[in-house]
Amino acid sequence: MDELFPALFVGVIVVVVLGAIGFFVWAATLEKPRSDPRSGDLILRHGLVMRGFVWLMTLGMPTAIGVLAYFNPPKKEGDLYGMIGCLALFGTLSLLLMWMVYRFRLRVTEEGLECRPEWKPGRLVPWGSTSSSRRATAGRSPCSG
Repeated sequence: MDELFPALFVGVIVVVVLGAIGFFVWAATLEKPRSDPRSGDLILRHGLVMRGFVWLMTLGMPTAIGVLAYFNPPKKEGDLYGMIGCLALFGTLSLLLMWMVYRFRLRVTEEGLECRPEWKPGRLVPWGSTSSSRRATAGRSPCSG
């Protein structure tokens, strides 16, 4: 029985992680580009599902840790430091995720692609500089420069 528990635990973690990845890939297909009413340009941003998940993580995880601390208070000093560490970890990761989700935008204009990546200044990629023969390398897009 002792050997079965770690294997079962790892199996559950693998299924949950793969399910979460599948969910976010599916959620990404739901959001379609929207047309800007003033200019008619197409705008692609993260969708409602991703934005909702960001708010769930930003507000839900600290609340869940607080409820856990209320009903099962830390018994040792190490437990308290662990809870504070979890709050700091989830708070930091949630704020970074929120920055990424709300900052990203891709606008398709007549001049080219106007990109606003998460961590870099925005830039315009003219249509003349893109071609179908140019292949993107792993983890790179025309917006990443």
